[in-house]
Amino acid sequence: TPVGLGWLNSLTPAAATPTPISVPAVPQISASSAVSFDTRLLIVPCCRDFELVFHNNDAGVPHNVEIADSAARSTVYLDGEVITGPTTITYSVPALAEGDYYFLCKIHPNMNGTVKALPEGGAPAGASPAPQASPAP
Repeated sequence: TPVGLGWLNSLTPAAATPTPISVPAVPQISASSAVSFDTRLLIVPCCRDFELVFHNNDAGVPHNVEIADSAARSTVYLDGEVITGPTTITYSVPALAEGDYYFLCKIHPNMNGTVKALPEGGAPAGASPAPQASPAP
């Protein structure tokens, strides 16, 4: 260590506090072109059925939303009805376990991204709240 810089080794970065991710009760996604959805990350509630609102803003072009286990699409959880824009549809999606999934437009498979199913409190399922200190007797 160069003279006078040894103190740098004692510095440690502050622990990062995870920011809770907001989980919408009724997630929404939109498409404005045949190139991509307007987001590549779709946050949805886990462990319960939910509605997904899809806004197809791409005039005269058909799109849909499909949610699958992965890009291999071995298991498809939602094969949403194809709609031609501009219009909006609400899909009913069965409960997804907490985790990451894949979404795409089956007509334009280049339109895709990640679905993240999270508990609605924002904390991972199974995480317990911080223990509360008991008052001394």
